[in-house]
Amino acid sequence: MKKITFLLCAFLISGCSVLTAPLSWNAQPMVIDNDQSTYKAIIGASDHKALISQGDSIRTKIQTLISKSRKNLDRTSGGNYGAGLIAAAVGLSSLHSDALLGAGYLAGTHIALSNRLSPLGYLQQLQRTSNAFYCLNNTVLGYVSSAQKASNIVGFTASTQFFALGYSSDFNSYAETDFDKIKQTYLRALELSQEKLDSQISLTLPADVQNQLVNASKEAAKDEVEIEKLTDSDSIKDFLVEHEKLDSALLSCIALI
Repeated sequence: MKKITFLLCAFLISGCSVLTAPLSWNAQPMVIDNDQSTYKAIIGASDHKALISQGDSIRTKIQTLISKSRKNLDRTSGGNYGAGLIAAAVGLSSLHSDALLGAGYLAGTHIALSNRLSPLGYLQQLQRTSNAFYCLNNTVLGYVSSAQKASNIVGFTASTQFFALGYSSDFNSYAETDFDKIKQTYLRALELSQEKLDSQISLTLPADVQNQLVNASKEAAKDEVEIEKLTDSDSIKDFLVEHEKLDSALLSCIALI
């Protein structure tokens, strides 16, 4: 009789813990861009300033999600504690197997929901995404700064070596292609971040990104050596370096996710 009384009390306590403790029961999976407004804004961006603005907007949304996820995580402990009480009670009882199965289901259901909807991994993944967009914004700022300095040079006469490396003295000719690369990377970062949140994959980087990063880094390093040999203006060389390392710099930001 004492065992049954103890078990009933344990069920009552743990049931209350499971049902009242976690907001994660009602939590929604983390969604960075639930109405696709950010995605559409990035696609429609006409300049670097607009992209940076969207990067800042995403980071603001992420901070809200981090706060929400942290609150959900704080409330999972009660449910898991309740599961522990159930386990202890079951260990002291001699109930019918159906009752044991029911107890395990009650505890297990909450643990599964806690792990799916408010794990610590969400907080870590959201922070990685925030770091990635901070990196992208800084990369764009560095590129724009070097491009402006190069375009401000008056009376630039390119050296023979400059043309031999396949460069054009019209710096605007680089702008469209480079801007498209940057825009596509912002979109890829947003997509990849949501994919990882949806599937809770936070440990690996897609193989295609890894391979691209390695190859782009090698090419950028080789080109930078050749650029440094030029006798042209330092501002021109700085821009060419930024242009050549753009692929690897963007991919490095993606690698943070």
